[in-house]
Amino acid sequence: MQGNLRCWEKVLHFVMAESVTLITGEKLDKSNYSVWKFCMKTFLLGQGLWELVTREEEEPIVDTTTQASILAHKEWKKRSFQAIHYIALIIGGS
Repeated sequence: MQGNLRCWEKVLHFVMAESVTLITGEKLDKSNYSVWKFCMKTFLLGQGLWELVTREEEEPIVDTTTQASILAHKEWKKRSFQAIHYIALIIGGS
């Protein structure tokens, strides 16, 4: 539990500014995977993106004859790219 508390103190610190969420703090490295994993999961859960990562939410099939289907697919892609972006921001370079 002590390691998980670091999550809120160091690993992910959220700053909301002009509707942009920034993730700052300790990046993933060889020594902090379990804490990083917990924090990343809780962050993505809070953003409503975890099901994309686990593939519980599948890519919708596009019916090009309906605007609703096209928009749903576009929104899914946007959220998928957002999840990838958040993960990439908090992975270290080494």
